[in-house]
Amino acid sequence: MKLSPLNEIIKADVEEVTKAILKDAVDPWMFFNSKGVQIKKVYGGSISISGVEYSGSAVLIFWNGFIDAYIKKRSRDLIETTRLKAIERNILVQGALESCRLHLHGMISQIFNRMAIIDQRLRGKGYPNSVEIKDVHKRIMQNCLVVDTLINSEIESSKNIKRKTSKWLNAFELKPNFFGMGINLNWLISKVFRKK
Repeated sequence: MKLSPLNEIIKADVEEVTKAILKDAVDPWMFFNSKGVQIKKVYGGSISISGVEYSGSAVLIFWNGFIDAYIKKRSRDLIETTRLKAIERNILVQGALESCRLHLHGMISQIFNRMAIIDQRLRGKGYPNSVEIKDVHKRIMQNCLVVDTLINSEIESSKNIKRKTSKWLNAFELKPNFFGMGINLNWLISKVFRKK
């Protein structure tokens, strides 16, 4: 598969979001046994637990899907950002979204593998190797399927868009001014001087 010209930009965007999800929603659990956990849910509300051992209901809450909502929301944001960047730069949307898919799958895998390590440490109470690490393969696959569905939908809907815009249309910009339309002198000058 040929990578999109936007690949490195998409990769950086996804890495930034991955770090934010880990910092905000996953890594705070590492300190559960010492100070509990206080996490904002992505669609409002919060998870607040302290003064209990990491077992029973705490384990259920950790694995009960709050992270799936984070992944879906952030993935939708990244897919939309990627689509807009591709259109803005006149790059094939499908190729950009395929690059986005690749990096989002990596993000999902990284998040669930980190969760499995944290879960093992907490259940092992300082001796992680004393308990078996949780198999997160199914959760990774489920979340990758959600991302695939979103991306496939975007790709299908972008195939029907017919672009019949003139290259000179870029010379005009709709911006707030007295007449509602202005001339993009930067673009116009670059086109004129490039031809010489």
